[in-house]
Amino acid sequence: MLYYDFRSEDPDHYDIAEVSLPVPPCNMCNLIVSSLTTNARFIVLDNSDYIVLNVWENEVQFRAVRVSITKTYTEMDKKRLIDLLQPLLTASIAVVFENINPKPKIEFEYKGDGEQILSIGSTARFQIVDVSYRLRLLMGMYDMKLPMDAATGTIIMKSTPYYNLTPIFYLVSNLSTTSFSAGGTTQIVMRITNTFKPVDIITESNGDYMCSIPSSSMGHLRFQLKDANLKDVQLLSPMYISITVEMRPEPSFELSPEEQEKLKMKEEELKREYMLYMQIQEELRISTEKQLRDMKQRGIDEK
Repeated sequence: MLYYDFRSEDPDHYDIAEVSLPVPPCNMCNLIVSSLTTNARFIVLDNSDYIVLNVWENEVQFRAVRVSITKTYTEMDKKRLIDLLQPLLTASIAVVFENINPKPKIEFEYKGDGEQILSIGSTARFQIVDVSYRLRLLMGMYDMKLPMDAATGTIIMKSTPYYNLTPIFYLVSNLSTTSFSAGGTTQIVMRITNTFKPVDIITESNGDYMCSIPSSSMGHLRFQLKDANLKDVQLLSPMYISITVEMRPEPSFELSPEEQEKLKMKEEELKREYMLYMQIQEELRISTEKQLRDMKQRGIDEK
């Protein structure tokens, strides 16, 4: 068995980890992503998110109102969401209906058991035309079809919101043969249940999903974290990944003395490369654990 540790290194794409590893001296091998560790800090909204509404000024005419998020948010709850959307929507309506009085009023509130269902009410007829993906999660409208028409002046969402992305994450690979599939892809190597808050550390172990791959694939491995709908996520700290590789036995056949000698030399060379790699990874592991402890301590101190 061979064991490897590595991490994502691009701060713009901490959700992607790529590594080139020594190619084992065999044709096929079994690979398991044995663990994944990272901080549960994701971007849940930024300036790419928006909501577009049509608001009627009379029985036949309407005007389009677009609300764009202007800042980046990594934490959200129902109070923060209303405090964010209500002023932006009011300001947008004031601009679009600048010369019309009285101006339409649109308000957000939560209803239902535990006040978990978002309701949008208005003094005028309105229609939700388009909403960005992450805002649909936060508003609890991820399974609702657009456009949504509030002929009665109110739109009530059908689902409870997801405040820290989806309740499941998938680690997807560039490996062509895996043992698990979802959403039309068969390249999933780990499933993570998202019960985490932004201050938590994700530590997930895996022993279920093994993939058999050509040994040459070890020369370039790529792993990417995605949400339950296989959408990209924006992760704000590195992923630390551990994998286990098992060389599959080759069919038995006779080798000439020269071939045996070459194979022996190749195995010794691979062992030397592996020992050097493991030495480097051990130093990285010690450094990583210290970084995670320091980050967790800083999070506690900030509270």
